[in-house]
Amino acid sequence: QFPQFVETYKSWPIDDGSVLMEKLDIGKTWQALHFALTGEQWGGDEPLCWTVFGDEEIGDDRGYGPPRLLTPKQVADVAKVIGALDGDALEAAAGDADVYPGGVDWDGEISRVFEAVRDYYAQAAAEGNGMILWLS
Repeated sequence: QFPQFVETYKSWPIDDGSVLMEKLDIGKTWQALHFALTGEQWGGDEPLCWTVFGDEEIGDDRGYGPPRLLTPKQVADVAKVIGALDGDALEAAAGDADVYPGGVDWDGEISRVFEAVRDYYAQAAAEGNGMILWLS
């Protein structure tokens, strides 16, 4: 069933109002959160590097590259690892990192977003879901 979903998604126009699954918008925190999780602006060790960017590229460029896929197993792997992390510690790790959008005082936002991401992954893993992630 999951491969069929991926094939359906590849032809899905994002702007048509369709909803295949609930989404989580992390706004402009994406690179700071990735940096806090991995210690790198891009890349990093699996499974943490999949948290924000996903893994396998699928479909066409949607603005900032193509969407990326996480299988249900990868979602479960991410959920397990990030479930043990603390949002405040991650915000401190992001610190003054040179990440998009630059020059921002996060004032607790990284911690709040991380907690939402952690809960989202936990729910997806509990339901046996994969994910499609993209930047827009």
